[in-house]
Amino acid sequence: MKKFLITLIGFSSILLAACDSRTSENTSSVTSSETVSTSNGSSSESSSPASKLIINTPSKTKLGVGDTLKLSVRNADVEASKLKWSTSDESVALVNSKGLVHAVSKGTALITVSDGVVTSDPVSINVDVTPVSSISISNTPSTISVGQTITLETSILPSEANQGVEITSSDVAIEVNSTNKTLKAIKYTDKEVTIKVFASKDFSKVSEFKLRVNPLDSTKKVKISFDTGNYTSKEAIDVVKGSTIDNLSYDPFSNVEDKNTVSDIVFFGFYYDKDFINPVTFPMTSTYSDMTLYAKFDNLSSDGSHIYEWNYDENEDGTYNVASLSVYNNNLSNLSVGIPAYHNGKKVTTFNKIGVDSFVNKITNFALPNTITSLPENGIQNWGSLEYLYIPSDTKITEIPKYGISSLTKLKSLYIPDNVTKINDYGLTGNKSLTNLHLSNNLETVGIYSLAELSSLEELNFTSVKTIGQQAFQYMEKLKYVYFPSNLEKLSTVFPFMNSTKNIVRFVVDSNNQYYSNDDFGSLYNKDKSILYVYANGKGGTNAYIPNTVKTIFDRAFAESTIEVVKIPSSVTTLELSPFYNMPNLKAAYVPTSVTTIKNNAFSLCNSDKLVVYTNYQKDQLPEKWSSLWNYNSNNDQMESVEFNTIYGFDADRFNF
Repeated sequence: MKKFLITLIGFSSILLAACDSRTSENTSSVTSSETVSTSNGSSSESSSPASKLIINTPSKTKLGVGDTLKLSVRNADVEASKLKWSTSDESVALVNSKGLVHAVSKGTALITVSDGVVTSDPVSINVDVTPVSSISISNTPSTISVGQTITLETSILPSEANQGVEITSSDVAIEVNSTNKTLKAIKYTDKEVTIKVFASKDFSKVSEFKLRVNPLDSTKKVKISFDTGNYTSKEAIDVVKGSTIDNLSYDPFSNVEDKNTVSDIVFFGFYYDKDFINPVTFPMTSTYSDMTLYAKFDNLSSDGSHIYEWNYDENEDGTYNVASLSVYNNNLSNLSVGIPAYHNGKKVTTFNKIGVDSFVNKITNFALPNTITSLPENGIQNWGSLEYLYIPSDTKITEIPKYGISSLTKLKSLYIPDNVTKINDYGLTGNKSLTNLHLSNNLETVGIYSLAELSSLEELNFTSVKTIGQQAFQYMEKLKYVYFPSNLEKLSTVFPFMNSTKNIVRFVVDSNNQYYSNDDFGSLYNKDKSILYVYANGKGGTNAYIPNTVKTIFDRAFAESTIEVVKIPSSVTTLELSPFYNMPNLKAAYVPTSVTTIKNNAFSLCNSDKLVVYTNYQKDQLPEKWSSLWNYNSNNDQMESVEFNTIYGFDADRFNF
């Protein structure tokens, strides 16, 4: 009996083993029936065991240079951290630890993955680039009207080549957008404008044409009349319909002999309506129909009806200084407050900073007289509700002092009279809602941080400036156009446009300037274009244009640009501080052996999952003056650094996108 039981148990074990074996075979057959990618890019049936690594069939195996492709394994039970991805040719395609493939240059590379025990069959990645043979435009306009937008219809051959273009305009009157292939006339010019359209992958292929901006019809006029009440009249003027008016000169008390009769009267400028709701600001562009403008006045004479009163000191020259403010009712809001031109028959020429914060934060409209000769430091600062500041065009002010007109977060328009020759440090900083700024035509000096944080302003037009201080234009995120005159002598080299270059479409430098210049693409250089200061990032496009005259690329020259490809020419020897800072779309950058100095992280805060850096140097032969962090993704030495994918010993002739 015992022998029989042993025999039965043994027989049962054999049956169980057979069942386990059949189960294992069935499991293996399920795995082997799935499709895998082979080295030639085709699919096949695998007879490998379940433990074999299998790369999922990729969405494509033919890539353009600069493209990326995410690969993954089919084996769900394999820990991603244990996988090691490999490429057969790093000069053709790279693959990172997450299976992200970067197409580097033309050729074929085999991608495999291993868990340390087994290695997958390879996936073949073919990288190709189609050179551009020609570019043409099917709709070349001969004229364009102000405000009109035209989309260019371009064709790049062969059709397989990248269809991206880079557009330039010889005049700022025509705004271009390379990404959208559009032209827009933003102002009138009597000059013939040359438009050039380049193939973004090959700047030697270009098509160009000329056009004119349709002039305004000078026969169509509108009449502007003025209602000045009981004060000096102003004659009506006729202007061309649709034209722009830069200022309206008017002295309401010029014909008054006895100034006692106009003492304590405030002039607030002109308004579009009798109720004095909408003030006229400059430049004035609403010249499309006849209109009447209304002069606003307020008499502060003591009749008990006003909520405030100025207190005066007499200056040494017999004029008056506004010393302080008395407030009689602090419960109101939306206040119109102003300083009169005369008190007791004498001019009011100066005023102290107004110290009643609870009161000034309720002022929406504030007016200065044309008799004022100076502003105090911090004079009109942090007035939280101020929307309109009237400064007469004939005022005697010659400087904007430190924080003189600053941090007015609701102010949208500001006119700086032509008597002003200097804006001191921080003079206009922090006016974040300002969209219109008329700068003095005699302005010579712009101080440190003086126009910083004007984050809504799109245009800076300097007609006479000589010197500009450090960080003068910092945090002007919407800045698009900058005009520099012939007499600009010194633009600070300490981040003058820090955090302000993302949307710049064009710099325009007077051709007679001895120190600075711009190119067709709108970028800012020194006179001989050996230093590239700021790249015009706001015009769109994919490939950077750097002429072979450039020897130095300046601090943050390309900061926040959406450019995808940068090929540094062999003329360049120096990369200053982070010239390619925070470029989210940058996927390829070539650094030639002519570059002998890189001062720190050249590509700081770019996308480490996207960017591949190329250089013809071998890794062990880098110049001594290259920062050890030259190809690391960090903002400074204290931050965690990640090295960008870098291809060494790469010939410039192979860098084709």
